[in-house]
Order: sequence, then structure tokens, then C-alpha cells
Amino acid sequence: MSENPRTDPVLRARVQNAEVVARARVSTVTIDSVGGRPVYRLRFTFVEPPVVARFAGEQIEIAVRDDSPAFGIVKWLDTKLIGYSFVAFFHRFAGNSEPEVRFHLSPDDPQVVSAVRDASALSELAKP
Repeated sequence: MSENPRTDPVLRARVQNAEVVARARVSTVTIDSVGGRPVYRLRFTFVEPPVVARFAGEQIEIAVRDDSPAFGIVKWLDTKLIGYSFVAFFHRFAGNSEPEVRFHLSPDDPQVVSAVRDASALSELAKP
């Protein structure tokens, strides 16, 4: 991300493409095994109403598999993630048995939150 979130074109694109963008706090971290491979499940609850909400709910759960770029950091932090808040971007994709939620986490920083709100407002104005 560039130094100023307001001028970061990647942040703007994430806001426009995400189905949910919200300040979200990690409420639980669990680890499962699927096919003998570890899977971390992180549940996020919203700190405040989402800025973008294209599907309903008060929380979102993500699965972080061992082939995910985020796996190493999630494994390292494990349950220490509980209570941390982020500006979270979520998008659902069709999975084998259930929708797969892809995500990006940015710092829960006032500048990031403001830039997300601005990008959301701009994308609403651009709609026909």
C-alpha cells in the first residue's frame, strides 16, 4: 500500500471489488484438519456496520489453508490474533462444497478507514 491510503489505487480497487468491507475484530481462532492438512479458521465480528455489505451477516469466518500466503503468519500468531481488529475486505468465490471466502486485511487505522469510506462513496457515485 502506498503511504497515503487515499491515493492508493489498489485500496480503491479492493473496495470496489469486495462484497464486504468492514472494520472487523478476530473473535475466534481454531485449527482443524482437512484431509490430514491443517486449516486455521478465523471468525471476524464487525466492530461497526460494514462500509460495503453485499451479503448479510454480523460476522464472517475464513479458512486459511497451508497453501495460503497468510498461513505462516496465522500459524505464528495463532490465538494471539484474537482481539485484533483490521479493515477487512471479503469476497466469496464458488468452492467445492461451500463458498470460499478470500480476504485481505489492512491496518485498522483512521487513515485507512477514511480512504475506504471515500472509495466506497466514489464507487456509489460512479454507478449509473
